[in-house]
Amino acid sequence: MIINFGNLLCTSIRSLKLDRSALLYIKEKEIVNFMSKAGELIRWLIWRTLQLKFFGKIRPRVCHIPSFLIEGETKKGRSNLSIIVFARREIVEYFSKQLFTGNLKIRFLGRKAFREIPKLIASNSPDIAIANASDSFSEFFSSNLFFVAPLVDFTLDVSDQWENILARMSRSKRKRIRKIQGLGYTFEITNDRERLKSFYKEMYVPRVLKRHEKAARVVSFAECERLFQSGGLLLVKTKDGACISGAIYVPHGDELYIPVLGISEVEQYLTEGGHTALHSLILWAKQQGFKVIDYSISKPFLSDGIFCYKREWGMKIKPYRGRDAEIYAIKFCNFNEGSRSFLSDNPFIVASNGNDLRGLVLPDSNIKDLRETYYTPGLSGLIVLFPSHDAPSIRYDQLKKPNLKSDSSKISPSLKSFINLTFKSGYETYFFDF
Repeated sequence: MIINFGNLLCTSIRSLKLDRSALLYIKEKEIVNFMSKAGELIRWLIWRTLQLKFFGKIRPRVCHIPSFLIEGETKKGRSNLSIIVFARREIVEYFSKQLFTGNLKIRFLGRKAFREIPKLIASNSPDIAIANASDSFSEFFSSNLFFVAPLVDFTLDVSDQWENILARMSRSKRKRIRKIQGLGYTFEITNDRERLKSFYKEMYVPRVLKRHEKAARVVSFAECERLFQSGGLLLVKTKDGACISGAIYVPHGDELYIPVLGISEVEQYLTEGGHTALHSLILWAKQQGFKVIDYSISKPFLSDGIFCYKREWGMKIKPYRGRDAEIYAIKFCNFNEGSRSFLSDNPFIVASNGNDLRGLVLPDSNIKDLRETYYTPGLSGLIVLFPSHDAPSIRYDQLKKPNLKSDSSKISPSLKSFINLTFKSGYETYFFDF
């Protein structure tokens, strides 16, 4: 750093004859940049240290998180709902758009230490509390009777024959694949950096902003380039040679990781472009001898659009692990109309005993087949709620009432508290195994 700075000064003096103020400005800018990077490194080292299990009890005292109170009317049930969200602003935007009509109030409650979360919930009396945090806080949230819902990683087995891969997809997905197969699309693999730039500006960024709006988290070009250099870029083309979609891929042994997808002319190709890109990736992965496509992580909500899109391809889920893994922690403070509307519209995945994943659902009367509606490879089953006056055993002979003794491995303190809460509101809880 010092040598580079010295060379910069000498070159500037000889070629540009900079005055003293300009030299001081350059020196000041270099120092500011250096201090900024040093600060980032120090914060990163401190956080990595705090993630160690040894600091499990200290972490909630020293780590802080933004908190927001959202109040409004739910989209479908038109019920009043108040939720307190502990997360960064884009997550608040996601829930605001996902749950509420346009008439809502958002109040910033400040940055709070994690240990203050129970007190903040008690003082604001929301219907539901939701947090998005590092997986390192899972034990803290579980001890405070939150459900822990990990982000899930979707993978697709491509080692089988194409016909068998197709058979595991949903009926609507098979129909769409057959349609695009007849449109004459082709694909190419490129390692050209200029084409990566074009892909990033014209396909990736417009798609993310179109799909997620204020909740969008755009991957930087520097990160895309790093991933690109570890793998490559697949581009899908029409018969006329126009590129309509593409994806960055990174090989990991016999797996092909797909971290970034882009679509050109989003208004026209949003659905078709995504399908053609993934279809082409499957074909190319099979040609190259890959066994699995890792299609990246998704939120643990069974009705989320991206979750449903990946599930329809026959992909399997598993909890996303690693030091950078995140979770959603969800706690029902009551089970009134607003809370019921939330769960009915937003069933989510509950983790217990490591990798065991179950969906928590409140099905409406239009759902006649639980397996057909919610089955996802990687889910061991469902936790299902019905009104006490309903007789679900008539319709679902696979439903089983939980037994606190024999099913103790499936019933966490969070679930036990939830069962008691919902029972007081006139609901029964059942297990449904896939």
